[in-house]
Amino acid sequence: IVLSTGATGNLLNGNRVNANAIVYGSGLDYFSAYVGKRQAAFALTGGTVVKSDTITLKQNLAYTLCLVNKAATPEFLLLNDAITQPTSGNASMRFVNLSPDSGPVDLAIKGGAVLVANKSFKGSSDFAPIEGKGYDFEIRKAGTTTVLATLSNQTITPGFVYSVYFRGLAASTDAEKPTASLVVNAIF
Repeated sequence: IVLSTGATGNLLNGNRVNANAIVYGSGLDYFSAYVGKRQAAFALTGGTVVKSDTITLKQNLAYTLCLVNKAATPEFLLLNDAITQPTSGNASMRFVNLSPDSGPVDLAIKGGAVLVANKSFKGSSDFAPIEGKGYDFEIRKAGTTTVLATLSNQTITPGFVYSVYFRGLAASTDAEKPTASLVVNAIF
């Protein structure tokens, strides 16, 4: 489960699934859950529910549940994590745009090729192969060289499966400014 707002608790069918508070931009490792319709909720310390809704989980699939949008209008984004072992010498990586006001964005190598193009808010790419080595990544306004956020000195390790999450508010200059993070989904 990956969170993208300041929620500090996560519930599935009324059961808390995390022991410690979850801060903005962080998340939980995968955990087992029963299939079918489940009531998911994100709550603040003290129990105030930020967002609650029904999600449907299928057998033998992995998911990422994100709490997205502005604090006044929280939404869920449930991603099906179709994780497979990367090819020899490669890792796999996907990109997810969790910024509600940045418009469409691209994930690119600094000063170089676009890896994922034109992802709007709540848009995500499939996991795709990427060579295992060091990278500097940029999140750019789609189709431009305007950089909204960077991920510098990132080591992509062969056999790992990653997600790059872009989040924050385009007009903000404080803790909610646009930023990106690289998260490990799996290791083979």
